[in-house]
Formats: sequence, C-alpha cells, structure tokens
Amino acid sequence: MQTYRVVGKPVTRVDAVEKVTARSVYGTDMVLPGILYGKVLRSPYAHARIVSVDTSRALAMPGVRAVLTGKDVPTNGMGTIKDQPILARGKVRYIGDAVAAVAADDEETAVRAVEAIEVEYEELPAVFDPREAMKKDAPLVHEEAGEKSDSTFYARYQTIWRPMPGTNICNHLVLKKGDLDKGFAEADSIFEDTFRTPMIHHCYMEPHAAVASVDGNGKPTVWTSTQ
Repeated sequence: MQTYRVVGKPVTRVDAVEKVTARSVYGTDMVLPGILYGKVLRSPYAHARIVSVDTSRALAMPGVRAVLTGKDVPTNGMGTIKDQPILARGKVRYIGDAVAAVAADDEETAVRAVEAIEVEYEELPAVFDPREAMKKDAPLVHEEAGEKSDSTFYARYQTIWRPMPGTNICNHLVLKKGDLDKGFAEADSIFEDTFRTPMIHHCYMEPHAAVASVDGNGKPTVWTSTQ
C-alpha cells in the first residue's frame, strides 16, 4: 500500500509557533527611525460632490509634514476595474470614502490635522439597495461608466467586464447551457425563490497597516498586511 508524506497526515503550519507564542511581527509592530504617522479624512456622506477642500490649517500645524488630496495623486485608481480612487476627486461615492490624507510626526498630531481640514460638500441622491441601484432612473455612482461601453473608464477591461452603459451595473454576465424550455418541460418539479446573503469579509489576525521606508538610493521597502 502506497504511503504519503503529506496527504492524509497532520501538517504543522510554518508560522504556527510564532503565532501561538505571540512572536509574530505585524505591520503595526514596525517602528522605524523618523517614522511618520498617517491618518485619513473620510466622507460622512454616501454620495456628494466635493465643492472645496481647505487644508491650510492642517498644513500650518507644527509636526505636520504633508497633506494630500485627490489632486495630489496622479495615478488615482484601484480595484479590479480601477473604479475606486485612492483619494476622492470631484465627488465621494460612499460613507468612509477617503478625501484627504495627513502625515505627521506623531499620531496625535495627525488626528488633530485631519480634524482641521475643512471640506464643503454638496449632497447628492444616493442608492442603498442593489435592486434600486439597477433601475434605469437610479442615480449613477460613476457617470463615466454611462458614456459608452468602450469609454476610457472601462476600455482595458472590456474582455472580462461588461458594464451596462447608463446604469450602475458594472458587469453583465450571461451563463447559458442547454435548452431551458425543454428542461422545464421535462422537469418533475419547478420552483422559484429569492435568495439573499449577508455581506461577509475576511477576519484578519492583524489590523490593516502599512509601513514604508525609502533608502538613500530611492529604493522603497513596504511592510503591510495582506490576507
């Protein structure tokens, strides 16, 4: 009988000892010389136009090294279809959307600097339900997506993502196999229902964190949480 070294055998995780003895080093454990602390100002609105952002009070505070807004981030998109700005430009699209970021000598100063930033918003109609968001007259989260199906916004993703122009639907995928009418006719029982699932997210053993350092040659090193 063939035996296996791994299959069917208990395998110890390579990081098990460090984790159970609390010796694992996470992003929040990293403290480098001259480290700066970052804080983010987030939107209180689900959907709003950003009329103005005044960072002058924050920049004038002792210990504040930098304050960034969307206009300071040239490459400003992340996510599968690059539809989520790193820092909002023009408008915010959800409660908690990042509007500005502060770097300061200590965490307390960073917090106070964020509180000193003044943002004027013009609140816009928002959608909070998927079915309502799919209706033709629903407020558009991304107006760019409604211009045309080959717009710059989605151009490079047309092979895998099929947005429906003029809607909030970012991908329309059709799975079809066999003869549906024939299948129904031959079925012993047919039932229809609506199924809803709650939102879920990973449960991390470490908080979201990132520490970056740039050496004299301009080479960056980043310690960050993953999944």
